[in-house]
Amino acid sequence: MAGKASVVKRDELQVSEAQTGELETTAAASRETAEVQAAVILARKFPRDEQRTYDKLLTSCRRATFAEEATYSFPRGGSTVSGPSVNIAREAARLWGNVRFGLDIIRDDDDMRGIRAWAWDVESNTKVSYADEFKKLIFRKQGGWITPDERDLRELTNRRGAICMRNCLLQLIPKDFI
Repeated sequence: MAGKASVVKRDELQVSEAQTGELETTAAASRETAEVQAAVILARKFPRDEQRTYDKLLTSCRRATFAEEATYSFPRGGSTVSGPSVNIAREAARLWGNVRFGLDIIRDDDDMRGIRAWAWDVESNTKVSYADEFKKLIFRKQGGWITPDERDLRELTNRRGAICMRNCLLQLIPKDFI
């Protein structure tokens, strides 16, 4: 009898652990839903002041350290490619207000990684996403294409993610604002 009672308690414990996992998942989903609802309510209650936001962005761009990182440029095919960087896109989103944005890994296997950046203007309910998929390889001058270690893979993901994020934010925020 004592052995049988012990087995039942273990089974009850396993069920309890499974239920706990489900409750944690449900609680996380509820928190996320509440956070989104609160963001929408606050966006309607406190709409952005575009002129004030524009003035603040100009103030940010007057800081030399920020201004140096506000654009990118690199040589390509005998000419130079340039444009607004992810730094100014993030600053513009921060100042524009009522914007949520992020980056998710949507695929990760031995050879490839897939990412999706997204930006959501909660005030206008406009959402933009941009996906990218790339091989888990980096180029070294001494050795050519190699499989990256964990740090190099994180840097590769962040670099590709920054491009996706910039593209999302620049589609969401009015071009003349940037």
